Amino acid sequence: MSYKKLTFLNFNLYLSYNYTTVANLRKLKIYTKYQIRTYGLITIPEIRLKGKWLEKLGFKEGKIINIEQKKNKLIITLDNKK
Repeated sequence: MSYKKLTFLNFNLYLSYNYTTVANLRKLKIYTKYQIRTYGLITIPEIRLKGKWLEKLGFKEGKIINIEQKKNKLIITLDNKK
């Protein structure tokens, strides 16, 4: 469906749908971190997650998380073990 074929009402529904989708999407930069090793300086990728939105999702300070690795994907979940 092209934008030209959308009516005003449909356009509002489209924007509403996109808003809810985008609200759950976070874009982050992968930073460069420098570490000194015995054989010299190396760089490693670093992802920084921070914000009140994490707390709203249950990721509170001191909790343990699990990170599952898949191709082009990281799945972060709270560790339910007590």
